[in-house]
Amino acid sequence: MATTKVAIDGLWCCLRPALNPFASTRAFKLVLPRAGIHINSLREPHLENECRAKPFYSKSPHNPRSKKQLVGWLHDKELADASNEALHEKLLWDALEGNVNETRQIVDYLVRERHERPNLTHYGALIQSNISPRRGSAAAVEAILNEMEEEGIHPNADALSVHPDYILRNLILDEMHQRWYNLRSQGWHDIICGLIRERQYELALDKLEHLQRQGVGVRPWLYDQLTFALCEAEELDEALKIMKFRVMREDPWISGNSWYCLLDTASRCYHYDGTRYAWKKRVETNFINPSDGICINVLNTAARHGDSVLATDVFRVLGNRSVKFEMHHYEALLEAYTGGGDIRSAMTVLCIMKSAGVEPSEASTRAIYMFLHGQSDGPKEAFEILQLLRKDGRNIPVAAINCVLEVLASLGNITQALVYYKQLRDFCSDGPNRATYNVLLRGCGIMRRKDLALSLLSEMLALNISPNSLTYDRLILVCVQGDNYEDAFKYLKVMEDLAFTPRIGTYKALVTKCARAGDARAWELIAMLDTTGVDTAEMRQESNALWGAEGMKSTGGVEGEEPRGEEYKEKVVYDSV
Repeated sequence: MATTKVAIDGLWCCLRPALNPFASTRAFKLVLPRAGIHINSLREPHLENECRAKPFYSKSPHNPRSKKQLVGWLHDKELADASNEALHEKLLWDALEGNVNETRQIVDYLVRERHERPNLTHYGALIQSNISPRRGSAAAVEAILNEMEEEGIHPNADALSVHPDYILRNLILDEMHQRWYNLRSQGWHDIICGLIRERQYELALDKLEHLQRQGVGVRPWLYDQLTFALCEAEELDEALKIMKFRVMREDPWISGNSWYCLLDTASRCYHYDGTRYAWKKRVETNFINPSDGICINVLNTAARHGDSVLATDVFRVLGNRSVKFEMHHYEALLEAYTGGGDIRSAMTVLCIMKSAGVEPSEASTRAIYMFLHGQSDGPKEAFEILQLLRKDGRNIPVAAINCVLEVLASLGNITQALVYYKQLRDFCSDGPNRATYNVLLRGCGIMRRKDLALSLLSEMLALNISPNSLTYDRLILVCVQGDNYEDAFKYLKVMEDLAFTPRIGTYKALVTKCARAGDARAWELIAMLDTTGVDTAEMRQESNALWGAEGMKSTGGVEGEEPRGEEYKEKVVYDSV
């Protein structure tokens, strides 16, 4: 049977020299080629230019030149001409760059030809070189650590931070703890870096707190790295704690990138505390000039949490750049003011919008509507504020009046809504619009005031304001409320002629009314809905259950003599044929 070959990368094939009086009494267990091999023939072409870019100077006394550059895979003569100090410098450089093969060759030469005893520097360089994602190997790193254990060489924290197996790293750290080996500050930094790389943020924070309790100085770059990682993971509470701790300690080395990252991520995630803190510390003090996108995110965060001060400051920053404010800017500011309970400022923003040529609409006033709807005296207070703004010369938009009327209509106070409606022209030179009458018609439907609805429709037509789909829809709902609902079908016919489509809820209300009255047109409406793809199964079931509840109103016969429900539907269809 053929021997199975194990595919192992170059790191595993190093450091197996013969015993010599200068080397360790126990030789490396890794088989290496002797020095007679022509190394350049094995060089990877795409690495040549990378290696040539790294300078190396020989300080060997027997070197005829004062400077010698070692590049790429080194020739035996080049190795022989270099001093030990220069070789160690080259070794550390290649290890940091992740040059696995070059690192292996230099270590091999130092052990075999220069008779250096295998030590932590050699092993650490071999492990460090495996940072290369393309040429490194986690399995080889573990094998090197196992050999170090056999040789009695304990890894340092630099090697452990590179190692991807956190279980093995913890075992080694436990062993070091049992042997009373204390990590230095740099060692703890390396361990925390390894935890951050593995996204073990809770453990990294625990280690960081341990260092702080021990009074060990934590380097600024570690705080920055942890802040970036926590922001990337959207662990913004912890990132904010780190920034506040550094500010409290008056750390002068907090990078601007850390502040920018916190502000960007916090505002994007609507994290109010992080957004407000970063904005106050760096934007208000002019240390950071955030992008327009971040400003919009901060504005939306302020709107969501009702911070009108922060929202106003965002407008200041954007205004300094001569940004043309659009609807979404003002809507966020409105939400911020209403969230903070400042209804006067919110109404003032509506006036500013109109003056700026951004006409507010019904959708723009949703935040104000929700606020006033939850206040017992909200509509009255808002109307008085509009009166004061008008006296101050403000141009009141009709959307502001409509918002107050809508609140009153939804509360069923149609009488007070009509009082304010009659004063509307005193505020707005443009007078009422279609949205004004649609709002009032909603109140008529709630209060079942068909007479008032028809009167408002007459006024609307007299002002040459054309009704839209919502107008006729609400007229149908008003007519359905009374016993005589024939006008509802009249407006339904008008909608069909104008290619308007009633809302599903309006159809359902009309079908229910017909079913209660035993009106066969209920089935006609359901059949029409079937053609639009609407699921009418529940509507049919309810119609059968309610059929004739208000007494039979079909033509001819006495109540109870005509068939009901689906049977009546079949009779109507048969007669129509």
